[in-house]
Amino acid sequence: MACPTLLQCAYLCLGLTVNALAKDAPVERTQRTYHGIWADDATATNGLINPDRGFRLECPIANSEGVILLTQTDGSGARRRGGKLEGTSAFPTLDSDAGKSGWSDKAMSDALIRLQIAGITTHLGICWLDEYSTKPLDAALLARLDRSLDIFRRTGTRVILRFAYELDRKKVSGPNVAMVTQHIEALRPTLAKNVDVILAIQMGFIGHRGEIRDSARIPSDLTSHAAVLKALIAARPPARPLQIRSATMRSALLSGLNLAPEINQGEAFTERTPAAFIGFHNIGFGADSTDDGTFDTVGPADAGWKTWCQQGIFVPVDADLGPGFASAAPLMDGWNMITKAAMERVVTFGISRAWSTVSPSKAAGPLDAWKTQMKTREDVAARGLPISDGYFSDSKGNAVPRSAFDYLRDHLGYRYELISASWPSSVKQGAPYELRIRITNRGFASCPTARTFDLAYAQKSGRYIYSPGAGENFDIRTIPPAAALQPEIANQGQEIICNAVAPNAPGKHQLVVMFPEAAPAKPVSTKKPAAANSSGAPAGADARHYIRFANRDAPYWVAQDRTCAGAVLGEIEITK
Repeated sequence: MACPTLLQCAYLCLGLTVNALAKDAPVERTQRTYHGIWADDATATNGLINPDRGFRLECPIANSEGVILLTQTDGSGARRRGGKLEGTSAFPTLDSDAGKSGWSDKAMSDALIRLQIAGITTHLGICWLDEYSTKPLDAALLARLDRSLDIFRRTGTRVILRFAYELDRKKVSGPNVAMVTQHIEALRPTLAKNVDVILAIQMGFIGHRGEIRDSARIPSDLTSHAAVLKALIAARPPARPLQIRSATMRSALLSGLNLAPEINQGEAFTERTPAAFIGFHNIGFGADSTDDGTFDTVGPADAGWKTWCQQGIFVPVDADLGPGFASAAPLMDGWNMITKAAMERVVTFGISRAWSTVSPSKAAGPLDAWKTQMKTREDVAARGLPISDGYFSDSKGNAVPRSAFDYLRDHLGYRYELISASWPSSVKQGAPYELRIRITNRGFASCPTARTFDLAYAQKSGRYIYSPGAGENFDIRTIPPAAALQPEIANQGQEIICNAVAPNAPGKHQLVVMFPEAAPAKPVSTKKPAAANSSGAPAGADARHYIRFANRDAPYWVAQDRTCAGAVLGEIEITK
């Protein structure tokens, strides 16, 4: 065999060197920076539509068809069918006037669809059990409840559940503790079946409107109220929070059950202790100096108020202007109410009859006044409130003041913004790669539902591949709200590192980041690449329940089959 020439050796050495350098060459990465939404964005009219947050209305559920609940001239509650109802006041039925035709499944469905288009995706549903104060729940009531909850499912909306017996404060009739706990146990299968449409369950059951006061037959003592809470904790579907009307009440009841009255950061967003999944609901937000008895006094001098604000970072908070808002002078200044909502970590905000647009009577309320109360970026910064990139500017760069109405609507609950992202510009099919994103939460509170981090690879044809991201190692609730942070910390955001696997689908794709609700099982194993011809979206997934980011340069992508949605980071090429 002939020996290689010096020239051949030189070429051989050069080839080895090139190959070595190729193997060691750094992978080219795409680096992107993202920005917030301008004041004149298309979403500005109704706000950024997102699940599990924002303004909410109220309605009765599980009612017989055509029946409405109302308050008569003497203050007593009653059930009637639609018709001549002069001198009475109907209970809230979303934005509908049910006094003429009664409240029906169709009326509720039509209203939920109409309100979702207007950006209102969550509501308080009160299941009235006044006809069952002295008898067990029957199959007819449970069937009506199941049917009502299915309407929320079909319309892509969520419900905060409350159960109540006493239509008024007359204290004429109501259940005893034994009957309430029996009813809660009977409700357990229906709650479990409909966990996907339930955002939270309020303690309720006791007294007028289930507000845990003015009860006819349940004593106002720790033992009686703790028995109701104990039954509700046992019946609660996993991963769904409860809500109690004050922090002081929560601490007292949990202590009465020999349970930890509060949580620390290490227990947050877990199921290890009931305090970790019991939040609050304020029935008289802004009504007076005590919020209609929610606190001894609103402000840092009150221990219950301080606990609420501290614990509200970890548990969901609902607030309601309540039926007495018309006489509440504090509500006249919308920006003071915004500061209060931010400190109290409000996620959902009841506005029944408080805004002419959603009031059946079209009467003006506090929210109409708030639409005219304008502030500049500097004004809002001076209040220590979160400020999103571009929120006080239009698309031409002009400074724009914003109304108290708009700001409250846009910052209740969570408001997630992408800050930056980086990923390999190209990656071999089936190969692992690292995606890094940095996000911040400009809202008042954490997301109330556990959410993981998944990806989609979208193609121009409309086809897409659903793939696991960070999986169960990530929970979006751990990103604290900006309202609880110093501005410089909130602006930095939090980095998420995702060790993904490229799909077996060569070509160019749009890389989509998604935050679906956490599920017991993932649709695709995190150890295998996603299949090329299967969406792999979780069974029963609904794009309406995916989070929309507040970014102008990360387009919102919705799958053609409407099963999932997310933010487009940019392009990635998958090679063979």
